[in-house]
Amino acid sequence: MFKKTGDVIIQGVLHASGETLVSAVKPLKSEWEQPYIKPAVFESEELCIYVVDGPYVRKTYTPDFNVGGHGYVHDFIPKTEIWLDSAVTDATEMAYTLAHELVERLLMCNPKSPQTVDYETAHTEACRLEKELRQDGNITTVQSTVLKLIKDNVEAKRA
Repeated sequence: MFKKTGDVIIQGVLHASGETLVSAVKPLKSEWEQPYIKPAVFESEELCIYVVDGPYVRKTYTPDFNVGGHGYVHDFIPKTEIWLDSAVTDATEMAYTLAHELVERLLMCNPKSPQTVDYETAHTEACRLEKELRQDGNITTVQSTVLKLIKDNVEAKRA
């Protein structure tokens, strides 16, 4: 059974920083159906983060869906969404995955940037940050990084 890992990560990030980025998490979708398994763990007009049924995504869309993804890499994911695989049940692992997806998405879609980058470049940079966070091993650092990246993603799309 899936634990509410995604909620723990996002709520922990928001509360640890002392900032309120979202006052309440409300579902954007009127009816929940696969691959979504619960309401958004973060939502704004510019960005929504969902935990999805990873095995269903791999069976229905592509076997290449691996722990997470976003709409600038996978054409079956809306551009405003990041999907996290429900198969990742460890909160820290999901935080690393979310940081990776946020960096990658920001680099590929940021209109504030003089030049957006291709997937390979964005993926390389996301892997670099993820490795750095893993080596540091401090969950507070991961949480503050995720919060900053969420804000950067939202602000980039408002530009």
